[in-house]
Amino acid sequence: MTEECTPWEKGQIVVMISRTTLAEHIWIVGNKRFAINKMWQIICRKSQWSDMMETILRNLSTNADGVADPGAEPDYIPMNEVFPYRMCDVQLPTSTAGYVYLLVSVPHPTFTYVGQTEHLGRRLNQHNSGRGSNTTAPSMYMPYHVAAYVITPNLDEGQRMSMERRWQQRNQNALRQGNADIGNLVDMGRELMSEYNQLVHADEHLRFVSHIERAL
Repeated sequence: MTEECTPWEKGQIVVMISRTTLAEHIWIVGNKRFAINKMWQIICRKSQWSDMMETILRNLSTNADGVADPGAEPDYIPMNEVFPYRMCDVQLPTSTAGYVYLLVSVPHPTFTYVGQTEHLGRRLNQHNSGRGSNTTAPSMYMPYHVAAYVITPNLDEGQRMSMERRWQQRNQNALRQGNADIGNLVDMGRELMSEYNQLVHADEHLRFVSHIERAL
């Protein structure tokens, strides 16, 4: 490894060091100190995905001693803050883990809808084609964007419907009180997730993902 011939992306380093399970089996051709320093610089270099991955790891995991990062927001992924590209480019989950979600109409942002489903991406396509529900069928409100969702792998359909109704009720109460900003409606779902998680073991925690920024 020389100045004229070095890796430039951390994925290359990962491939290099993953070829053996023991570091002592790695052979470095050239100046050993230069190569080690160069690899460390590349591994520590931030990419457009660094903030997103660090947030996910910080908020959804604990340290080796079982202690969570003091700056973490447990079970919460603020995708709107950490996704490096446009929010319309975010990939929705493709698993059938089960979800309770909040939709917002793109042309009419004050129109929202709470629903539940096994497959979030497929369900959004149904709403945007007029086959989701009678409430979201009018074409004047299409297309819809997923403002936020709760990942519910441990809930059955009845439990998801119960959470859906409670989220709807809280949103309706906020609307009557004149406090129906989309950020507040997202927070209603996050509060429901937190209330559930307080009653169950950490292994059964729900996760909350937000795609919408709170208005200033």
